[in-house]
Amino acid sequence: MLQEAADKYKLNEMSSGKILDLGCGSGNSYESLKRTLPVFSYFGVDIEASPEVASRERDDLSFDTFDGVNLPYDEDSMDVIFCCQVLEHVRHPEELLQNIKRVLRPSGIFVGSVSFLEPYHSFSIFNWSPYGVVTLFEDNGLKDVTLRPGIDGIALTWRNIFGHKAFRGSFNSDSIFNYFLEKLEENGRRTPQQINAQKLAVAGHICFYATA
Repeated sequence: MLQEAADKYKLNEMSSGKILDLGCGSGNSYESLKRTLPVFSYFGVDIEASPEVASRERDDLSFDTFDGVNLPYDEDSMDVIFCCQVLEHVRHPEELLQNIKRVLRPSGIFVGSVSFLEPYHSFSIFNWSPYGVVTLFEDNGLKDVTLRPGIDGIALTWRNIFGHKAFRGSFNSDSIFNYFLEKLEENGRRTPQQINAQKLAVAGHICFYATA
């Protein structure tokens, strides 16, 4: 989704910029973020204690901490906020979204993913429906919300039961249920729009981007 947003909003035409990795955990998103936006300065922030933060070993980056709501950055200070599989763990999502809007520069990009039909994991609190993502984002000042289906909920449920290794490839290609939905499109039984709507309805992860 970051590459799609970067292409749509011409982020790679910028001579510099700032990207905030919100809920950075171990910091393992750094390399992929820099590949997509190489001239952007990286900032990572997370709560003080979580399983992901506890696993952090890298010392080549500096990371900030926050209380889960109040981001320690100035108003209009970030060009992009990246947030991968974090919002389902946030106790006060509306307050955090308001802070995201505050920290993003005008027309800045909020991009990432969130859990929908994913089993409980790592102290997750909420699961977000596609309608919920659009509604809460727009209610808190974000615009032009775009959604894409990620891995389907059935694959994530099986992964939870049978182990991660067997389903590792499902994040890089069509996962099990999404594969069968694609076959319906190939057979002319559903339109691409119908397929995407069905994928979102059974998505384990929802990918998104929006503007401030």
